[in-house]
Amino acid sequence: GLVADDPEIMALTELRARQFNRPVRNLGLAVAAACGAILVLGGWGVVGLGLLPAENRDAYLHEQAYRTGVGERSTVRLPDGTMVTLDTDTVLTARDTDKKRFADLERGRAYFRVAKDHSRPFVVNVDGRKVIATGTAFDVRVDKAGMSVTLAEGAVRVEEPSKGFTQGQYTNLRAGWRLSIPAGEDWQ
Repeated sequence: GLVADDPEIMALTELRARQFNRPVRNLGLAVAAACGAILVLGGWGVVGLGLLPAENRDAYLHEQAYRTGVGERSTVRLPDGTMVTLDTDTVLTARDTDKKRFADLERGRAYFRVAKDHSRPFVVNVDGRKVIATGTAFDVRVDKAGMSVTLAEGAVRVEEPSKGFTQGQYTNLRAGWRLSIPAGEDWQ
């Protein structure tokens, strides 16, 4: 404010205003750039809305959401024969394709008795990680404190994908083992 009336500042401000308001000399280039941006954004929108199938997307054979209220427990049988016991205040979505079976545990705790099918692994997605089994029994819990996997029988693999410059990691659990991962922390 103190130098706004300075003649040099006023001259520079006027020069910048003239440069900014100058007409576009190459209108064709500007139109081509705008059309390209529209095509790219439109393509993302069409694929994102599911109007065109993504290249690696498998068609879901079944998809079902399950939810228990506070103080409620429920046992459900998935279409592949897997039995899932949902503990209190749990949200789970189960779906399967011809290649894999999935369960997304959003919150709560679920005990899985996975039906054996070595050609279609059973994958529980939880908190950005994957718990992979083919036929076993295990418990997965997720809450604000973090997540845990407790293996009752068989074997499972827990995987965490790479993030930025951090390399992904995994561990294989055996019956009787428990993996606990605090929220927001790396695990060992």
